[in-house]
Amino acid sequence: MFGNSFKTAFRSLIRNRNYTIINIAGLAVGIAVCMMIFVIIQFQTGFDRFHSKKDRIYRVLTEHRADAANVSVTNSVPFPMPNGLKTGLSQLEQVAPIYASHNDQLQVLDNDGTPVKSFKEQSGVFYTEPSFFKIFDFPLLAGSYASLKDPNNVLLTKEIAETFFGD
Repeated sequence: MFGNSFKTAFRSLIRNRNYTIINIAGLAVGIAVCMMIFVIIQFQTGFDRFHSKKDRIYRVLTEHRADAANVSVTNSVPFPMPNGLKTGLSQLEQVAPIYASHNDQLQVLDNDGTPVKSFKEQSGVFYTEPSFFKIFDFPLLAGSYASLKDPNNVLLTKEIAETFFGD
C-alpha cells in the first residue's frame, strides 16, 4: 500500500518538475531562514546570563541624528549624565558609568613610586565606580571590591595581571 503511494507521488513530482523545484527550494529557504533567526536570537539573548540582577540592569545609549536618514547609536553618554540620573531619578538603585581611554601608557611602580615597567595599552583602559560591582556579579580571584574606594587601586583581569607582573 505504501509502495504504491510513494510510486504515485514520485511520478507526480517528476511530471511537474518546475513546481517541484519551486516548492522544494521554497521549503529549503524557509527552513534556513528560521534556523538563522533562531541562531541570531539565541546569540543576542545569551550575553551575561550569569548576573543575579540581570532583569533589573539597563544600559543607556546615545542616539545621534544628523538628519532623518542618518542615525547612529553610540555607547557613550554626556559626562554629567550619571550624576543627573542619580539625582533626577530616585527609583534608581545604582548608577555605574563606564569611561574608556585608548592608547594609554601604563606604568607599574615600586614602593618608592619609581616606574619599574611601562606598557602601551592599545585596546583601552576602562574606568568605573565601585557601584559597578554592586550591579554586576563578576567573581574576583584575589582582593576585594572595597579596595577600589582608593583611587590608586585597580582591578585587573588574570591575563593583564600576568602581562604586567608575570606569574
